[in-house]
Amino acid sequence: MSQESQHYQQYRAADEQFLDALTQLGLEINGVKAAFTPGKGRGIVADRHGAQEGDRLVHVPSSSILAVPKSAAVGASQKSASSVHSLLSLKLLQGDVPEHLQSFMGMWRSVMPDLEILKQCVPLLWSARAQQLLPEPAKALLQRQKTKFQRDWNDFRSMKLPLSAFGLPEGSSQSAVYEAFAHAWLLVNTRSFYWDYPTTQSQGSKRARQKSQKSSNGLGAEDCMALVPFIDLFNHTYVGECCAVEFNNTGFTVVAARDYEPGEEVFVTYGNYGNEFLLVEYGFMMDPNVCDTVALDQYVIPEFNKAQRALVEEANMFGNYNLHASNSPSNVTPPTYCYRTQCALRALVLPPAKAKEYIDSGGESGDNEIPNERKKIDDMWKHICGHVFENVLKCKNSVETDLAEGAPQEILLARWNQISDMVYDTIGD
Repeated sequence: MSQESQHYQQYRAADEQFLDALTQLGLEINGVKAAFTPGKGRGIVADRHGAQEGDRLVHVPSSSILAVPKSAAVGASQKSASSVHSLLSLKLLQGDVPEHLQSFMGMWRSVMPDLEILKQCVPLLWSARAQQLLPEPAKALLQRQKTKFQRDWNDFRSMKLPLSAFGLPEGSSQSAVYEAFAHAWLLVNTRSFYWDYPTTQSQGSKRARQKSQKSSNGLGAEDCMALVPFIDLFNHTYVGECCAVEFNNTGFTVVAARDYEPGEEVFVTYGNYGNEFLLVEYGFMMDPNVCDTVALDQYVIPEFNKAQRALVEEANMFGNYNLHASNSPSNVTPPTYCYRTQCALRALVLPPAKAKEYIDSGGESGDNEIPNERKKIDDMWKHICGHVFENVLKCKNSVETDLAEGAPQEILLARWNQISDMVYDTIGD
């Protein structure tokens, strides 16, 4: 039996034990099951009976979710206590859970990714050089994540807990403690759901994986986190093609978005996110991804002279230039650059009065542009695309030269190729 087949059998046995334990905790699971696909990982698929649109596929009672007390969330929101993220990480490390969940936690942890898997796919755990080779927006996201992690790591160290409290032998190295905490912290980051301590049965319908919501009780998204067994095994797809995840004071419920054939994977959504956000926050990318973007500031802004920059700044059109992916998974339509980029291109090649007219009209005056003006705009876009291609080539060469073969190298090459392909699709041959 191959090593991959052995892993598959081990995963399948763990999933069967996990499912038995879930039913004892009061979870309702109908028409779906956990499944492991070699080369892809765990997900949720329709069982041998399939599922119908509107079916209640899963319900996890509130007694079976893992969250901190609301008082702790309020303290975190007021910056007077540890963050909810840190507290949930500590719960995973210590097994500090309600009594009825204690015997279940080992099985739950067994179906979560181990540290070695996360080291391959999550940039926070990559080498410094691999992190430097991320696209600029991803590096900015990663830096914000590092700041949050460092805050929580410092808070954790200040507690000076005995190593035995979370399963490490006395005398364990600082690096071992760091890795244990980082593992728990990333499990919370990649698997938590939005949970704002609802008090009624009518509060649901919020996206439970969205990271940017504001709760009705004044708590921010970072204060509204919970771990939800089984539902955390659902993989992500686009909004509109996924099952609804709803919650209220009774718990979390997943409702089928359409009919599913036996064995077909069933998805939820984590939100309308591009691949760089998905990579940094969750450790994966989608191809295609209708929500993907390519940031253009580093290519467009250096083209401005002083007067052109002043024009777009006065119109509040400076920066935040992006190329948006095709809005169809089949890529029938090409990517499009945003309205702000349209304004920037005109500021770069048209007379100031003409560019200002376009901006002031909200783009409507573009219908009156003559062929020569359109050619200037298209030529400037191709010139900017050339800078993108140069940067992609340079970064890909660095990835291949500076990094050993492995997942980080593969992921980085895939991302730079996605960027190149999106830009190329706007100009054809």
